[in-house]
Amino acid sequence: MKNKNAILIILFTTLAWVFLSEDISLITIGIGIAISIGCVIYCYKFLPLSKITGVKAIRLIGYPLFLIGQIYLAGVQAIKLILSKSEVAIVEVNTKITNDLIKVILANSITLIPGTVSLDTKEESITVLWLKEAGGKSPTDEEAEEIIKGSLERRLIKAQG
Repeated sequence: MKNKNAILIILFTTLAWVFLSEDISLITIGIGIAISIGCVIYCYKFLPLSKITGVKAIRLIGYPLFLIGQIYLAGVQAIKLILSKSEVAIVEVNTKITNDLIKVILANSITLIPGTVSLDTKEESITVLWLKEAGGKSPTDEEAEEIIKGSLERRLIKAQG
């Protein structure tokens, strides 16, 4: 089973390499295969993949594309906040995610979103520095949590085993 997975990983990463290189030649395919084999050997040797439990990896396949969309949407909102009056606040965001790996993915995703930075992760929460509208009515903690983690957490909860 391990060899079958390695071959599939090599195949897909080589295809990604060829696609991103925008060149279908023997040299490009050969370089893609060589890099893919090197990455697979490195991962099997140094990453403790057998210790990763409680994650439904198949549920994470579309997450990078979803995250890119969220980054662009938040970027537009962050530009509007920067051009208008805005202020920085620190908020404790509670999470229903129990798996440590998925929680780290959520914290890193929050950091990738423009206008937010994850500062710390705890058992049931993530401390976040975020850009919010200045003056006016401040959002409640629950509203701030929804703004910061809402759709990201809902997507990642499905990946918990």
